[in-house]
Amino acid sequence: MRSYIRDQIYKASKKRLTNAILWIELSIPTLTDEGGWRTIIDHATGVIEEAASMTIDGEAIAPLFVVVTNHTFLANEDVEGEPSFGSLHTIGIPDFPIGRVADLEDLLEGYDKHRDVFAMMEGWRVGRAIPPTFDGTPGEFVAPDGTVTRPIKIGDRILVPDEKGEQVLVVVDELTSYRNNLAVAVRNEATDQAWIYEMPLTEAERQAASRYTDAVFGKSNASRKLREDDPFDLYDWIRNAYSRTTPEQLAKLMEGPGWEPYRNFPTEEMRKRLARQYTKSIWAQTREKKAKGQES
Repeated sequence: MRSYIRDQIYKASKKRLTNAILWIELSIPTLTDEGGWRTIIDHATGVIEEAASMTIDGEAIAPLFVVVTNHTFLANEDVEGEPSFGSLHTIGIPDFPIGRVADLEDLLEGYDKHRDVFAMMEGWRVGRAIPPTFDGTPGEFVAPDGTVTRPIKIGDRILVPDEKGEQVLVVVDELTSYRNNLAVAVRNEATDQAWIYEMPLTEAERQAASRYTDAVFGKSNASRKLREDDPFDLYDWIRNAYSRTTPEQLAKLMEGPGWEPYRNFPTEEMRKRLARQYTKSIWAQTREKKAKGQES
């Protein structure tokens, strides 16, 4: 395996490609569980790290993403199920944010730079399920007598309390479920004011989201819940929630101290900066709460 992986990296590097991703399929017919895969990938990691020092015509090899996979069912037609495994490695890409310790700002910068790779990784995690009803309604929303309960969805108009505690009509721009709650990005269409409102999930909503993801709430791109231990996931959610924020709204949101350096940025850059600052603040609060919980 060592010579095979090194040879593949060498051949790919000779092409002198930029932004390259090399896929290496091992096709080991006896690999059926995670324990066996971890043993294999530990060895492959060492080989890839060693290969990073190779040269092509006296020059260091170009930066490269290396994806190592094993689709056991393709190499062994008698294996039960469809066991497959994959892992991502880097050569000469120090700003890739996974596997390194750095300030969260630097990690978010690397995340934005390599979004295409993260999108590829997310594709591995996407799970699919088929609802049991003809119209696609999850069974959790169908009572024994056939009555259908409709969950809240993006685009709905609902009543929620504003900062003064008064009930106002708002439109749902974005939402995500986590634990037993639903975080909803709402917007007052009369004033264009936007904020995040939190509400409890019903038991039916919780079960349906657990099985079918946040697609049950009308999200066309939902593949799973917000990962509470993933700052990049939080960052993406906040960026999406404020993706339609107008320059006027951004100016209002950045009225307080600390925002001075960003007020004259282009609109999209202001949205990104807003999301980064919110992410860092929320992430710090989350880590602090978790640390206090462990101490008590």
